[in-house]
Amino acid sequence: IYCNGSIFEKYSINISHNTIRHNKTGSAGGIYLYMMDATVTNNLLWKNRITSSGTYVSSGISLGGYTFKKHFARIYNNTLVFNYRELGGDYSFLSVLFGDGSEDISIANCIFWGQESNLIYPQSTIVNYSCIQGGYSSGTGNISENPNFVDAANGNFNLLQGSLGIDAGIDVGL
Repeated sequence: IYCNGSIFEKYSINISHNTIRHNKTGSAGGIYLYMMDATVTNNLLWKNRITSSGTYVSSGISLGGYTFKKHFARIYNNTLVFNYRELGGDYSFLSVLFGDGSEDISIANCIFWGQESNLIYPQSTIVNYSCIQGGYSSGTGNISENPNFVDAANGNFNLLQGSLGIDAGIDVGL
């Protein structure tokens, strides 16, 4: 999904309840949003791939231009799994990229799993009550244990009974 709000003074988008999978692109394989207020909720981003060897590319969610007009992004209740890059680079398998360091980004109740790296950039971005493979130091209530999907190989990313991710999130007002 690609959305560019740069020609509008105040542009916003709500991306919700989608399965975004098996996409191939140069630099942003799942969702790319530019210069707009964004709410991204309850989406599955699965097996999206990028082919660029550039440094700052993402096969998950990418946001750009956020310091120009002070837009916000709310990323809640999303599952990003097995997204990858075909070529090498500094940040392979990036899950979420906020390219210009916006401080008005909120991420909560998400699962980042199955990538070689679940780097969230910039690393000062606060992520709360999420399941992040390999862990993440900026935020509260995050876990790094396997989310225990029902059948990830066949696309069933519901959580099995006993998963530490069940009822581990917070109310984000949706």
